[in-house]
Amino acid sequence: MTAIWLIVTHCSSLFPIGCLVWNYKIRKEKESLFLITRFLYTLFFSLLYHSYHVNDDEFINLSDNNKNVWTFLDGQQSSALIVSTVLYCCRIREPWLYIIAYAIDTLLLVLYFFDLYAVIIYLLIITIFITFVLKYKTIIRFLKFFIFTCITCIIFCIASFYCYFYYSSTSYEEYILYHSLWHIFIFLSAGTGIILRLKLNNKLYPMSNRPTLNSI
Repeated sequence: MTAIWLIVTHCSSLFPIGCLVWNYKIRKEKESLFLITRFLYTLFFSLLYHSYHVNDDEFINLSDNNKNVWTFLDGQQSSALIVSTVLYCCRIREPWLYIIAYAIDTLLLVLYFFDLYAVIIYLLIITIFITFVLKYKTIIRFLKFFIFTCITCIIFCIASFYCYFYYSSTSYEEYILYHSLWHIFIFLSAGTGIILRLKLNNKLYPMSNRPTLNSI
């Protein structure tokens, strides 16, 4: 029964997706639409993968022959989404956002195909580190103007990393608990990062006020 929380905690993805929708509504940035599609695809694959943890044929009944496929897609797309979100939050501009995201996505596809999980972790760390170095001015501005939001994002990131590395070497019951918490914390991290980006863009490049309309 506790396995159902693996499914329920996917609802926390509505937070970053909602932030992206709001960002597009306010600033009409196409990058937000790109990241929304990435979230939706990853959410779809993750739901199908975790449906195997729910012992209820009435919930969803997938063939066991396809379990490895959904496991592969969930892991690869989740890793690619982390990179894309970091690039987006650090304000990597188009077309570089799309070029880098696609390059990393393809490389992760190959690495997951050959089960090179240690290399994948190193790739994620190195990619995020290089992004932070290249966009150090953005990081400094986050800390300078929005320290509380920035600290909140860091806390959520630390909590998500702790949950990930803990459930990687634990029992099945604890896996259910900590992986569910990982869902919540990683989506909270993404949402607060997206809010930071929106706040900084509004501060540096404020949108002109729309003219008042007389119609309803």
